[in-house]
Amino acid sequence: MNSLIDAHGLTYKKGDKLIIEDVCLTIEPGKITTIIGPNGAGKTTLTKILLGVIKPSSGYIVRTENLKVGYVPQRIKLPSTLPISVADFVKLAYSGDVRNLSDANMLIDIEPLLSKQLTSLSGGELQRVLFFQALLGQPNLLVLDEPDQGIDVIGQATLYQKIDKARRKLNCAVVLVSHDLHIVMANSDEVICLNKHVCCSGHPSQIKSDAEFTKLFGSYVQPDTKKKVLQELAPYRHYHDHTHGEDYEH
Repeated sequence: MNSLIDAHGLTYKKGDKLIIEDVCLTIEPGKITTIIGPNGAGKTTLTKILLGVIKPSSGYIVRTENLKVGYVPQRIKLPSTLPISVADFVKLAYSGDVRNLSDANMLIDIEPLLSKQLTSLSGGELQRVLFFQALLGQPNLLVLDEPDQGIDVIGQATLYQKIDKARRKLNCAVVLVSHDLHIVMANSDEVICLNKHVCCSGHPSQIKSDAEFTKLFGSYVQPDTKKKVLQELAPYRHYHDHTHGEDYEH
């Protein structure tokens, strides 16, 4: 199987409430797939199902053997009095090959943060630490839930440069959950627009003119300032010829 994950007909209900319905998708090595959608669209639920945290009510997932997943959560809650340094936090979370620490540090430089208290970090600094941890196992699938939340536009562009660097070095697939259409359009190979079901999917250059996309988000217009920054700093803009099977016809 060339793909890392093949999901077929994923449906999830919580009591009588339908969260997602008949979702099909494929995650391929080296590809950046971004899941977007309005609040309540089921993005977090779908991510948890892909990670194996929860089971779908119906449908199934086929995963490649020895799939290694690195996960960066949207946020973590830390007690304000937690007395732990970044260095100790990393040690608690990892007991593997020390060479992986060096490799991860080449991608995400956290050495300047190691002596700091974890609770003193800014949102962007904490995100770097969590990203560093996600890379320690040298995953072939990297999943990031709203990784740019609370980071300014320059920080966002820098973060996506690092995501691209990690993707290239590890040849891993990347799944992003994001609400920022500007970042999505600049940095994705494929966009999956979710609103309980897959409304539309494809390359950003195609998806932005899709009627279902327009219905949810309106006409996509990028502000001049943000557009200029992202054009200068966004690390990649891929134009692959993708062909999709029946699962992508929604």
